[in-house]
Amino acid sequence: MNKPALLIIDMLNDSFLSEQLIAKRAELCDSINKLLHFARENQFHILWVRQEFKADLSDAFLEMRDENINMYIEGTFGSKILEELQQMGDEREIIKK
Repeated sequence: MNKPALLIIDMLNDSFLSEQLIAKRAELCDSINKLLHFARENQFHILWVRQEFKADLSDAFLEMRDENINMYIEGTFGSKILEELQQMGDEREIIKK
């Protein structure tokens, strides 16, 4: 039997640097946590998808390399999922490039 899946995509510290997103952060996280609660109660697969690049940007987008945009660098605080989100250890995390 197939189960539905919930994907949480790019809810990362580096994604929330603009004033507009900072202002909406608590509201967004609250809504996502409610959705996560529903998904877990109904046995959905939960997948956390996040961006991550090497420090030298060798695996980043051309624009990021050309403009030396250092966001979502592996091992940094910026590439981590927002701490307000209720991520569980048994849920799968996918790194996208």
